[in-house]
Amino acid sequence: MPRRPPLPTRRRKELNDLEANPVDFCCGGPKGDDLLDWGTAHASRRARAVDPRPHQVLTGPDGTAYEGGAFQLDLKFPTEYPFKPPKIKFETKVYHPNIKTDTGEICNDVLVSNWSPTLNVRYVYTTLHELLKSPNVDHPLEPEIAQEFASDRATFDKKAKEMVDKHAR
Repeated sequence: MPRRPPLPTRRRKELNDLEANPVDFCCGGPKGDDLLDWGTAHASRRARAVDPRPHQVLTGPDGTAYEGGAFQLDLKFPTEYPFKPPKIKFETKVYHPNIKTDTGEICNDVLVSNWSPTLNVRYVYTTLHELLKSPNVDHPLEPEIAQEFASDRATFDKKAKEMVDKHAR
């Protein structure tokens, strides 16, 4: 008897888990009925208070240049999920060494090299939140920004905050 693929059930289970036990700094889910196409964003507590409907939002970590920002994300799940990670990009412009400023693409090393089928969407959200807290200047997609982060943190923070104010509030 052929085995049914567990993929839609897996994504549905993860969605149910996230709805029952939300991640404080991120919320998201399918953009519609398609379990392969999710949106996410860091939703600030303030944003949730104003509009409690589910957002596809990742909130900037406290104590960073991204604090107070609400970042829209796009997650596309391959049909091979969970054996392959979702494709992720920031829809909101971000000034960050590991995120392409013009496309929102994130550094492949962040998820692809460390991916295993035991990981899930909650792990993805946590990893992205940690990436905003602690950029990896050894594997940048934006080398100039990585150099600035490493050598002139005050200028980096100023530019990152300006981009948050312009695009993520």
